[in-house]
This record gives sequence, structure tokens and C-alpha cells, in this order.
Amino acid sequence: MSGGRSHGFRYAVNVSYGITDVDGEDDEGVVGNANRKNQNAFLNVMWTPIDEVMYGVEYGYFKTDVVNKDEVDASRLMVSAQYNF
Repeated sequence: MSGGRSHGFRYAVNVSYGITDVDGEDDEGVVGNANRKNQNAFLNVMWTPIDEVMYGVEYGYFKTDVVNKDEVDASRLMVSAQYNF
């Protein structure tokens, strides 16, 4: 009986951007705190030091233009660890 393990440094980097924009020059017909425009961007890095283990870090940026208000934004940092049996 024999076994083996991979010891290679493997990683993946992903970048994404999304936007949603409501058509129209004015806010007629839009009620309450509806969002006129949403934007988000993500950057994540996944690292697999050995076959059974994976670590991840992701940064997310969110920006929203709310009707009758200013733009608001937020940032989020997430981390993860996974072990495959």
C-alpha cells in the first residue's frame, strides 16, 4: 500500500464588477428609498497549499445611489478555510 500528496503552491485570483442602472432622467414613478444605481466589485484569492486544504480571502466594495439621498458605500472583507476529507 502506498500513498502520495501533492505539495505544489496553487492559487487563483478572480476580479469581478457589476452594475445595475435604472433607466430614466428623473425619479418619476420611483417611490421610497429605491436604488437608482448599484455597483459592486470583488477581488478574491484562493490558495491551495496541499490537496486537502484551501484558504480564501475576498474583498467586496458596494456603492449605491439611492433616490432622494446621497450615494452610500460599504466594504466587506471575508476569509474562509476548507478541509476536504
